[in-house]
Amino acid sequence: MRALLLSLIYTLISGYSAFAGDSHVIKVQDILDKKKAEFSAKAPEKKKSDYERGIQLVRDSGVEKAAKQVGDKAPNFVLPNALGEDVTLYSLLKDGPVILT
Repeated sequence: MRALLLSLIYTLISGYSAFAGDSHVIKVQDILDKKKAEFSAKAPEKKKSDYERGIQLVRDSGVEKAAKQVGDKAPNFVLPNALGEDVTLYSLLKDGPVILT
């Protein structure tokens, strides 16, 4: 669970996802936009309205305003990596941009 959280935070910080050794970089927003379009084209109307209602509830709660945005500085934290070794966000940033997924 902590590894998943670490990955998610990486994505939120950078807004990018890199593939094939950084030779091909895709914006996460582009991927999300494509998924949304596919969902809109294929999903039943009931499911689409349920999702939209859920999204509106989140917006109405005000949580969006408090959420980190692309480019915001994240606080340092310690989580285990895939090998179970503790790593800090700031130690990873020393090697360049960090992507959390």
